[in-house]
Amino acid sequence: MAKISIKAGTTSKLLDLFISDSSSTTGAGLTGLVYNASGLTAYYYREGAATATAITLATMTLGTWANGGFIVVDGTNMPGCYQLGIPDAAIASGAKSVLILLKGATNMAPLVLEVELTAVDNQSATAFVTGINSLAPPTNWNLEVIDGSGRVDVSKIAGTAQTARDIGASVLLSAGTGTGQLDFTSGVTKANATQWLGGTIPAVNITGVPLIDLKYTLGTISPATAGSVRADAVTGITSSDVGAIKTQTDKLAFTVANQIDANVLDWKSATAPAMTGDAYARLGAPAGASVSADVASVKTDTGTTIPGRLPAALVGGRMDSNLSAIGNDTTALTAFQRAVLGNVIGTCDVGGTTTSIVVSSITPATSVADQLKGRIVTFDKNTTTAALRGQATDVTASTASATPTLTVTALTTAAASTDTFTIT
Repeated sequence: MAKISIKAGTTSKLLDLFISDSSSTTGAGLTGLVYNASGLTAYYYREGAATATAITLATMTLGTWANGGFIVVDGTNMPGCYQLGIPDAAIASGAKSVLILLKGATNMAPLVLEVELTAVDNQSATAFVTGINSLAPPTNWNLEVIDGSGRVDVSKIAGTAQTARDIGASVLLSAGTGTGQLDFTSGVTKANATQWLGGTIPAVNITGVPLIDLKYTLGTISPATAGSVRADAVTGITSSDVGAIKTQTDKLAFTVANQIDANVLDWKSATAPAMTGDAYARLGAPAGASVSADVASVKTDTGTTIPGRLPAALVGGRMDSNLSAIGNDTTALTAFQRAVLGNVIGTCDVGGTTTSIVVSSITPATSVADQLKGRIVTFDKNTTTAALRGQATDVTASTASATPTLTVTALTTAAASTDTFTIT
């Protein structure tokens, strides 16, 4: 939904539109629309109204407003772009928004426009300033203005005599007589904050509270000299106290006398020795320990001694092992071995069908006819023909050959060269 803002009460307003082609998958604009195109209708609804109002579309000249006018902008160079003359009644004062809907033409995506009816023309460079300048001064001010004598004169604010009866505001002068002075409205703290830096802080007075003069003199604020405290800055603290504190904090510096046992001397100092080679023994190492000698010893042990202690098969990257039992049961291991040795594995050759498997290699090799008859052939899960993976069938006959041809009941797909199988 497109959203725009128009000042309420504007007349003869032209609105540029883009109408999409609902049959396009690319978001193209709909071309060829005219004000009286078949099915094309337009309505508007003003906020708070009881019903929508039809817009009677009419022809018009591009750029020249007409009530309900509808015209194409440029059907060749800007397909889908049109111009609408909004009825003055649609955007008249009295409502904060208006909805406009155009719909109904062939292949036309409905177009909804939401128009905010503003009180000020946001396209005007002076509208907001003029609006502010036209405001009448308030009847109650919470502001006091310091005059040339350093006091407050509220007789003229915005050209009108006022009475300062609200509290809480202040004014600080930055130039002329009374520079740096701060004043508050009646009933709140008032102070002449003169020369906060390098001068004397004057009395702090609260007006409106009789016989009370809250005054705390901090003395003259001046730069502190080295090793001393400014006069009267903190009651009870003297330069000797600061000196005592400094004496204690100076003890925090690292010296040879209080260094950490690891010989960590002032790492940031230029005097810290370099940590190269065996200049420093490892922390906690016995006297005379040599880091480089230790590293050389470890290198020799891991590079020569350890490989010499391992079987040749393991050093070469492979571990050979013979099981002695399964679950501490030697009989179970024997049964497992026999089950595995009783399986036959093979690879297919070319020429196979759904009932005949041509073998290129088989282990163990066969030598008599029907040697494998009655057994089950199962294709491996990673065999070449995907349709045969995991498929099984029974062997009904086999030829007398080291690479026999197996006759099977049925396969869904003929075996191809390099397909692999197991016979159990």
